[in-house]
Amino acid sequence: MPIPILMYHSIGEDCAPAYRRWMVTPARFEAQLKAVMSYGYRFVTMSELMKIRSDTFRVSEPIAAITFDDGLADFASGAVPVLERLGIPATLFVATGYIGETARWLADLDEGNRPMLSKADLRALAGSGIECGGHTHTHPQLDLLDESAVAYEVTTSRNLLSDWLGQAPISFAYPHGYSTQRVRDIVARAGFLSACRVAHALSALDEDPYALSRIIATEDIDEARLERILDGDDIRTAPPLDSVPIRAWRLFRWVQSGAWRPAALLFGAALMFAGHSTDGAAQSRSSLSQISPYSVFSTSPSTRPPVVETAGAALIELADLYRDGGIGHTDAVIARDYYSTLTHEADDQTIAVVLPPLHFAQAAPVELNPAGAQGIYLDAAAAGETLALVRLGDLLSQDDIVERDYTRAFFYYARAALLGDPTGELRMAEMQILGQGTSRNIEEGMATLERLMAAGESAAMISLAQFKLDPSITEPDPLGAVAAYMAAGEAGRVDAWERLGTLYRYGGPIQPDPTAAYEAFSRAAELGSVTGSIAVAEALVLGQGVARDTATGIQMLEDLAAAGDIDATLSLADLLASGAEGVMPRDLESAAAYYRQAATEGSNTANRRLGVLMMEGALDGNTREEGLALLEDAAQADPAQGYYEIGDLLTRGDQDEWDLPGAISAFEQSAQAGNAYAMLRLGYLYRDPEAGTPDLEASLESFKSAADNGLDVADQEVGIMLAYGQGTPADVAGGLARIRALAETGDIGAWMTLGDMLSDPELMPPDAPGVIEAFEQAAALGHIDALIRLGDIHRDGILVAADGAAAQSYYERAAEKLLEALDDPAEIMAE
Repeated sequence: MPIPILMYHSIGEDCAPAYRRWMVTPARFEAQLKAVMSYGYRFVTMSELMKIRSDTFRVSEPIAAITFDDGLADFASGAVPVLERLGIPATLFVATGYIGETARWLADLDEGNRPMLSKADLRALAGSGIECGGHTHTHPQLDLLDESAVAYEVTTSRNLLSDWLGQAPISFAYPHGYSTQRVRDIVARAGFLSACRVAHALSALDEDPYALSRIIATEDIDEARLERILDGDDIRTAPPLDSVPIRAWRLFRWVQSGAWRPAALLFGAALMFAGHSTDGAAQSRSSLSQISPYSVFSTSPSTRPPVVETAGAALIELADLYRDGGIGHTDAVIARDYYSTLTHEADDQTIAVVLPPLHFAQAAPVELNPAGAQGIYLDAAAAGETLALVRLGDLLSQDDIVERDYTRAFFYYARAALLGDPTGELRMAEMQILGQGTSRNIEEGMATLERLMAAGESAAMISLAQFKLDPSITEPDPLGAVAAYMAAGEAGRVDAWERLGTLYRYGGPIQPDPTAAYEAFSRAAELGSVTGSIAVAEALVLGQGVARDTATGIQMLEDLAAAGDIDATLSLADLLASGAEGVMPRDLESAAAYYRQAATEGSNTANRRLGVLMMEGALDGNTREEGLALLEDAAQADPAQGYYEIGDLLTRGDQDEWDLPGAISAFEQSAQAGNAYAMLRLGYLYRDPEAGTPDLEASLESFKSAADNGLDVADQEVGIMLAYGQGTPADVAGGLARIRALAETGDIGAWMTLGDMLSDPELMPPDAPGVIEAFEQAAALGHIDALIRLGDIHRDGILVAADGAAAQSYYERAAEKLLEALDDPAEIMAE
């Protein structure tokens, strides 16, 4: 049965001519909804639509959905009154990066100043029954981004909405409607259960849940045309994904961006037709042979370390060995020669006393010994080395090999600063800003960083730039951050150019600027940065910020891969694996060879991608079982996340295609490694009758484990199962107490659950005072539906004697809250 999912953006009267296509007047909007209703359609939210699509539901009546993209303020003023009059639910997809601001991405349509909803608006709307879904963070064209950028956009949007609304969104819509299979996979992995494209088509029950077709609702669609659309006479139903026209349009958008050179179009088309990505391109690596900043023993045997001029400095190097561990025979020989240069400070006998653990004659390796490192750092500090004090602070506040002790770390940094060490002063300022080991003082810490920057301390410039971009620290100052990064880059900090290039490449706090990104990465590459070189090569291949030069870009990547760079190797493998038909045929065997090369060099990502290809049956001679085995091997390095990914992979698609035993085994191993979300997934799987015979005892234990690891949603599930005797003898009082304890932390959903349970006669005799208290508490936290529930209770005489005046009072309060959200968002924000 075809399903009309109508897509709107703005409901209003006035807009720029260039934006007129995306605005529908309130009168036309209401007429369109009434027309759909007149044909017997029932409107549902996207989450309800997904339930109806599942095997356990049957469609007994025609259904339709209303969706709004972006989160513009006119949704509240223009759409909500119509929706409420008609009693129609809707789903609002929110671009989180602009909430409380303006729709800056609409500047090209002369609507960059169109106001957005605020966080308070969203909370009020969610409380009134509007479903809020994800629409990325900065509204980019996802099919033109690499994998890490797509993941950032999708997960940031979901995390922010979860924080603002108290529950994670499960519906998503692609900005501009653009996606690729890789983009859809990332959306699924992020936890969304559905995603909408555009397609201007009817949807269908069997359509890919991550590519649901929608109808572009415009002002010129009158009742007659809408009738033809609903009959399927004037529109398609669930058109195919990634068709040749869609891929051609993707290529055209790249050409439009300025990458027009004919020689580059062929390779660029291949990338755009399939969706190109890189792995770890934003990681900071200054050169292929970069070594630890704390040790000179990772260099080749032919490289002699620099001469250390003091015994204190020698002690620092020794302490670094204790901290980092792993020195072998060849490096021990270098270390012996290295320390023998200290003859002007001490003779060989003294050095042998200072360095007894090295046992030079036997060339025994140094064991990881953080306690020994602390002691030797203190000896070096006593010898006058302020750097040793900084090292001690770092060991206690930044490294993970000892228990963190911010108070002692701050003390060591302060001692170093008093002795004139600028790094000690820098670290003190950072800890003041973060409130670690001392009282938080953002203003004083930032002032110290500004002073150090003025004095030419490049590390302070980097730190200052990062804080200027962090909204949890101060009002974001993107221009100030850019200036600080540029100053650090001019001072020779390669990582500053890398960070600046990444900032311009992906945007977020600033508008993306491919040209500026290319220039910054070029500066990094000139200083020997492999990250910069890869970014430059990709920009040349893709024509981002520079005229497209495929041959040069590919040659750069091949040279880097031949030199052993894992990211370059992965980039080439991705290109071959995602080649476009007719332009750059997919060469999966060569892609697999590059993945194997990267895996040999230590890349777990390469193993995972190779395993996925095998599981998809894309490689000749490899089976799904071999792919799964490879994924399991890759998970050994990070079992918490690795096995979670395997479990998630095995539960994708239709439920009858799941490998439930394999998924449960994977989630169990992830849970054993401490992944609370794996524990939560196990709880749901063990309880779900569709996943097999329910094991309520195992479900309860999994939820308890997830709750013990900090997941409030699991804590609520435990309370419900205890109260209803699921997996345990019924303990109504214990279950309710658990949910009440969670509610009293300010969890609005727990108050609503508590109210529902206290009013359930199958659970207990209804507790009228408790029900009213729970809904009152939820109402006090901003839940408008709680006020409506209270009004219903008093109107209908449920639990209490009918009281029309009290019911009217609750309804009026609900209306006032909604009006506040619509008319005065600043005031509701203040509340």
